Amino acid sequence: MNPEIKSKINKIDYDLKEFFENVYIKDKFYKTGFFEITANLVSYIKESKDHKRVEVKVIINQPDLLTDPVKWSYSTNPLNENALWIDRVSNFENLSEDIIQIAKECRFDESYLMDLEPIVDVVNESYVEEEIIKEYNFQDTLQTILENYEIEVNMKQSELHSINENLYGKASDRIVRFYHSSNIKVSDKFKIEAEMLTLENVNWCLFREEYVEINYTSYL
Repeated sequence: MNPEIKSKINKIDYDLKEFFENVYIKDKFYKTGFFEITANLVSYIKESKDHKRVEVKVIINQPDLLTDPVKWSYSTNPLNENALWIDRVSNFENLSEDIIQIAKECRFDESYLMDLEPIVDVVNESYVEEEIIKEYNFQDTLQTILENYEIEVNMKQSELHSINENLYGKASDRIVRFYHSSNIKVSDKFKIEAEMLTLENVNWCLFREEYVEINYTSYL
């Protein structure tokens, strides 16, 4: 292979892998004299309002890599061999970015985008991850309120319990117990409870001899 062509195709491969999850380049020189580039990633589709794995398929004739600007083509439907191919011309330095823009802006046949299967796991995993972060942040907020009243919380002993909805309330309710060895003033107990109840998720707050018990509605 011509060293200049090899250098340029390696750069395209590197640049595309900075954006796409998977990139494949097939050297079809001996049959047709071109490179076939396929790259894919999970993208949000506005029309169907869900996430789908979108693929970009590009063809570049090898001799065209020796010129600048570079001629290339992409398929409007990578799943259909008879789909329309769009001819493009790009400066070499902008070539990879122009290919990326096709995926970003979903410049495909509408039928291609609608035929793709939604990827539910991506949405669910992202949602769960966000809710877990909210949950941890909320528990940190509860702990901070106690520590603001000079209550030393023993996190090794502190525990979290789910509530049986048939006995106490909603299945999403939780009880967290913050264990401590501090002597809490009666006046501070009223202040702590009042501050806890200003939080939207907190249902009630009780003070036991060794711990503070807080009932709240979980994000999870």
